[in-house]
Amino acid sequence: MTVAQFSPQDITIRPINIDSDNDMEQLNALDSACDEKLYGYPSTTTIEERRAILGPSSYHEKHRWVAEVQGQILGIALVSLPLKENLDGLHFLLAVHPEAEGQGLEEALTHHALAEAIKPSGRTHITYYGFLMQNDSKDDPALPINRVAALLGLEPKNSAITRIAPLPIPADLAQAAKGKTIADPAYTFEVWDNHIPEQYLDSAAAAYHQLEADEPTGEAQQVAADFTPERLREMEARAHAAGDGLIYAAALHQGTVAALTALSYPTHPGNASAWQESTVVMPEHRGLGLSRTLKVLSHTRLPASAPHIRQIITMNSAVNPAMIKVNEELGYRPVWEEICYQN
Repeated sequence: MTVAQFSPQDITIRPINIDSDNDMEQLNALDSACDEKLYGYPSTTTIEERRAILGPSSYHEKHRWVAEVQGQILGIALVSLPLKENLDGLHFLLAVHPEAEGQGLEEALTHHALAEAIKPSGRTHITYYGFLMQNDSKDDPALPINRVAALLGLEPKNSAITRIAPLPIPADLAQAAKGKTIADPAYTFEVWDNHIPEQYLDSAAAAYHQLEADEPTGEAQQVAADFTPERLREMEARAHAAGDGLIYAAALHQGTVAALTALSYPTHPGNASAWQESTVVMPEHRGLGLSRTLKVLSHTRLPASAPHIRQIITMNSAVNPAMIKVNEELGYRPVWEEICYQN
């Protein structure tokens, strides 16, 4: 970053030009700087992968703008309007270069999003997520995330803790976790690369819906998405176009998905971080240790599929002690907190 100090008058807010290679390169640099702050490693994304990330979705209408100072993109804002469910709600996301935080970019982007998309949408339920680093005071009104929430008229409703586990999982932790895994002949376990097999799509879609329906959210309101096989296939296609590989681990019972977990990882060797995505156990199969079994399977598979990956990131609601316990057994340790603000 070259712009060290600036005033609000120096900030220009404009839409992203998805056809501009320069915009894509600058957004990649912004994303990498934010990743290094949040996760300890920068990230590498190609221009075409960035275009795929910004591409249209069948399930959300998205409005995006960048904040620019002297030709340099230092921030981005997103308003996402669900198209299939939660039709009175929207999500607001914002990211600013770590070296430019607290200099007015957050407010400028928020005011613009309010005027251009949030108010015109007529939607009344707003959700915004802000990152709280370990040295930040959650109640400090001067924090950029709290200033943004105040502009939107939102209050904190829940929090989620981001945890990171280094790879490979230490042998003693993996062995201890394996010792608690299930060995019930009623279940079979499979690991799938990149795609859920066609014969399991229907029950996998039901599992994804169950995950959102049961997810502990504290005081935050969440409408469970109506997952379908087509929606899962679009999710996979978007992940692959964005340069991500997928690893699924599934517990099968009588030919259907009883439990499922997914990892995503960037295939470009210049990246170090993978994501532990969704993990769900269907209600009638809970209490048997299936989630632990599946995570051991996926976490021990990842180094062979992506030897460049050095760590796995996960996020858990602060009111989800069962999953937190499983993750800590695998070596995950907290690094920062995400605050969910709603009205």
